[in-house]
Amino acid sequence: MFIYILLILVSLICAPLAKRRKEYYLTLVFFLLVLVSAFRGLDVGADTVNYCKLYQNIARAPFAKLSDMGVEVGFSIFCKLLSLISTDPRFFLIASSLLINYLVALFIYRTSNDVVMSTFLYMSMYVYLATFNAIREYMAIAIVLMAYVSLKRQKIVRALIITLIAASFHYVALFFLPLIFISKFKNNKKTIALVTMVLIVLSTLAETLVNFIINNVPKYRYYLYYDYFTEGKGLDINIIIYFAQFVALIFVFYNLSKLKSKPQKLLSANFEHSDAAVLSDLWLLNIIIMVSLALSIMGISIRLVHRVNYLFFFFMIIYIPKMLTFFKNKNKPLMQFLCIICLCIYYVLMMSHNNHYVVPYSFVFNFAW
Repeated sequence: MFIYILLILVSLICAPLAKRRKEYYLTLVFFLLVLVSAFRGLDVGADTVNYCKLYQNIARAPFAKLSDMGVEVGFSIFCKLLSLISTDPRFFLIASSLLINYLVALFIYRTSNDVVMSTFLYMSMYVYLATFNAIREYMAIAIVLMAYVSLKRQKIVRALIITLIAASFHYVALFFLPLIFISKFKNNKKTIALVTMVLIVLSTLAETLVNFIINNVPKYRYYLYYDYFTEGKGLDINIIIYFAQFVALIFVFYNLSKLKSKPQKLLSANFEHSDAAVLSDLWLLNIIIMVSLALSIMGISIRLVHRVNYLFFFFMIIYIPKMLTFFKNKNKPLMQFLCIICLCIYYVLMMSHNNHYVVPYSFVFNFAW
């Protein structure tokens, strides 16, 4: 547990570096994140050893059989190409850790108005440690983050192509496709009402839909034998995050309504240079957080839904810093401090429950070409 707390401290202590050159800050912190992830023991992370075995199986398989490996073909091709360099599972852990964390750092660099807070959130909200377990899914999510960057720049076709590439690593990326479509809608009450109605309907039918998919799609039928499909009736320590999502959503929707009428009083230098950019950016993020909150609620009774929410929940790392920008300068440091304290408590609680089985940590520096 000590190594994870040390990473949090380093991310905060090095904050002054971000004020001078944020790329230097991100390079330093994410280098350490890659190092800790890439050279972890095979027993660190619930599925680490299983992914290493899968990597070796793919390495031995001919290219013609890659579609029969039981995982998405993009991931199989990725592993097969890596195996041409080395069949050592450590090489897979290095490459996957590098891919995920590089794209996350790039995402933060290009979209966050506070790289220090976003980096802190990436760790303290337990997202970073979750990548030790759901490797294939987080590789897909990291690629989807680049689709969001393209979407933010109004490059719809590029965003669509990147999302489809991500889906070849894990099908969870397909859930981002409706966001590409919704991004073309106007930012008004009708659109909000439509999205809300759709989410309510999906929440009502969630258990039926999940059962239908699992029973009719052979690839996912094995989920029937896992407890986390049916367990989770009731709340857990994630209620802290659910509440934070709800408060953030209400707060920013309220301020967006004020932003339309009095933008000069609310705009911050940390935002983009135009009122339209502020509205467009937060508009899409609000929709994403709405989806994430709905999935969080569904996940209380259907634990498997949490896996889908990994995608949308990820955007909280840039959403919260943008939310904090709405506070007046004299109140912002206090809100940041409270946010840091609350999330540090959440971080320790999650580790004490050993979520994703990342505790105890072991560093194994071995590699064979």
